[in-house]
Amino acid sequence: MIGLAEGEPVTRPPGSSPAIEERQPAATVPVRTSPPVAPRPAGPTVTAPSPQAPVSGTSAPTATPGSAAEALRDLGRADDAALESIWDLRLPAVTIAPGQGVVTVAPEVTAGVTPAQRQVLARILGQPFTSPAVGVLAVDWNAVARAGDAAILGVGNSRYLFGLHRNRFWRLVAASPMSAALLRSAGFIVDGGAPYFFLNGQRVTLTIDHITERQSAPQLALTASNLRLSLSRENSVVLRLLHDLSPFQ
Repeated sequence: MIGLAEGEPVTRPPGSSPAIEERQPAATVPVRTSPPVAPRPAGPTVTAPSPQAPVSGTSAPTATPGSAAEALRDLGRADDAALESIWDLRLPAVTIAPGQGVVTVAPEVTAGVTPAQRQVLARILGQPFTSPAVGVLAVDWNAVARAGDAAILGVGNSRYLFGLHRNRFWRLVAASPMSAALLRSAGFIVDGGAPYFFLNGQRVTLTIDHITERQSAPQLALTASNLRLSLSRENSVVLRLLHDLSPFQ
């Protein structure tokens, strides 16, 4: 292709296609360049000063976990020393003799009850009158029954009727060789009233207890199978005396 001079019009040769035409190249725009920047001479690097803690005349030592624990131990030792200076916490030396603390005699025997009496007491106390151990008492109890009393028993009169029956019974026991002998073998004094004995200087009286409480079943207040022997002070004086006699006090 033949180049055109700048400013020369474009002509289409005869017979050429109108779709094809030669375009004039775009004018070249000169590119403006910046002058080179000369490198800045190297100098010392300057950094901003960091804030510093004020400096005092005397610096305190830094606490460590080890030093804190040691300080606590020192404080505990000081407290222990102060406590020992006030109270003597040391236990005195105790010498235990051979056999010390061994009970060889029952406390009630020491109080004046013989071993034989103790065996009888264990056999007759708390047993219903109809049991074989105290059957003779049931015979005497029924022997002094008053006709008609059992039929009229109630809450209001059962205590009164029982008291009358009990007094008649103790008088008969004192006159009954078998019943009196049984109670005397247990150490009781039988003289027509309620039997009694002395335990460590204290009078202990034998009484009659209802197995089923009289207030709950007044109709059984005079029934021999609902009655048993007991000690009138077994919940107070006797137990306290036995406790006082304990070698483990």
